[in-house]
Amino acid sequence: MQEKPLHKPRIGVLIQLSEHIKSDLCQLARMGFSTGQLACEDQSLYQPEYLEMLRQAIRETGFTFQAMYCGWSGYHTYSYPDMYHTLGLVPEDKRERRIQDVMRGIDFASQLGIPAALTHVGFVPDNPLDPVYLRIAAALREISAYAGNRGMRFLFETGDMLPVTLKELIRSLRDPWIGVNLDPANFLTNGRANPLDALRMLSPYVWAVHAKDGTYPVGDSPKGEERPIGQGQADFPALIRELHRMGYTGDIAIENEMDGPERENQLLAAKQYLTQLVNEIYGADHEQ
Repeated sequence: MQEKPLHKPRIGVLIQLSEHIKSDLCQLARMGFSTGQLACEDQSLYQPEYLEMLRQAIRETGFTFQAMYCGWSGYHTYSYPDMYHTLGLVPEDKRERRIQDVMRGIDFASQLGIPAALTHVGFVPDNPLDPVYLRIAAALREISAYAGNRGMRFLFETGDMLPVTLKELIRSLRDPWIGVNLDPANFLTNGRANPLDALRMLSPYVWAVHAKDGTYPVGDSPKGEERPIGQGQADFPALIRELHRMGYTGDIAIENEMDGPERENQLLAAKQYLTQLVNEIYGADHEQ
């Protein structure tokens, strides 16, 4: 009996919430996008008036969203070495506030009908007996239960932890609502893993994907660099082949944090490149 062809992932875009979200959505719709993820770093936007305005903008543009990134408050940096003790749920003095920040994001996403929420948890220790590890695991149980009670998944944004650390942490939490948003560039720029190896290790938990490219750290630099998609060290043909092999049917959201006209050109180029790859790799199913 012939297996049913897999749904082909659509190529979407990660969109930051802001006061000009309506014009951003309209512009992206004109560029041919209709899916993706939302992201919120500014918790002051979690207001009823903004929620209703966003709902209206989503209706008018026809966008659908697979997940929302929930940011958190307090000083943090992705720069070395302060990233290790300022990001996510790692800082003891900020952890309780950030748990509440993520939960507010989950509530907001739930009211938009978005099925998953994600965040950077931070550089969790590798040792599962480390007291910091254990306290973060307890916080994650609280967050994932909060999401699950709303019928939503909670996803780890990747690249902070080694993939084996993340895999074992997920296993220890024993929560079917927990998953992974795979970001290949974060593994590269933080020197944590080859993205393809990480995908294979985390494949049972991958529920969403960012398309972002970058390089490993070289020379004296402890951090790699983000690059336009297809110009870094992420092997997107191999990654998409592996997603197809494992039966992934979600969408792929391009993450590009540039501003100005160059961002639009890069988004269009990335969309064309990734769409062609998906059509070639997943399209073979539909041609049989």
